Amino acid sequence: SALLPEGQRAFSVRVTEDQIIGGFLRTNDRVDVFVTLPDSVFPRDTTVVKGEADQSRATLLLQNVVVLAVGDKLSTKGPDAIHGVRTVSLAIAPEAVARLALADRLGKVSLAIRNPSDRTVAENTSVGLTDLGTMPEAETPVAEEKKAPAPTGHRITIYSGATTTTVTMP
Repeated sequence: SALLPEGQRAFSVRVTEDQIIGGFLRTNDRVDVFVTLPDSVFPRDTTVVKGEADQSRATLLLQNVVVLAVGDKLSTKGPDAIHGVRTVSLAIAPEAVARLALADRLGKVSLAIRNPSDRTVAENTSVGLTDLGTMPEAETPVAEEKKAPAPTGHRITIYSGATTTTVTMP
């Protein structure tokens, strides 16, 4: 507990090799924490035919989190330092403990290593299956004379916090 930064709580998550970034994760790294929640945790929309609309979501849960330990190792040096790792301990704010605990129970928690000098805070990102085939729209110039024809199909607007995404499905 003496190694824990003031105002932080230590919290461990279960991991597999792919979740520790193929063995590159080390103590004192900084990571972003993502959760992938399966379709089964979301309420069913009774108007949708079963199998047509998987509601699984992946969400950026926490950012710029310090890795306290990888497995039971406070120091991760050498090629065998993280052999057989089953947990990663993170230093997180007290208000984030409950969110991460629920995410760990209901979904799959994944970690993404950050560059040590990267302190930017990304917009809270959440994506579903319909978002996988779409890319963010490029801004169009104001003085554009010719407009491309509007895509045909069903337009779906997705609201996630302050982010709005529109998807057109055939």
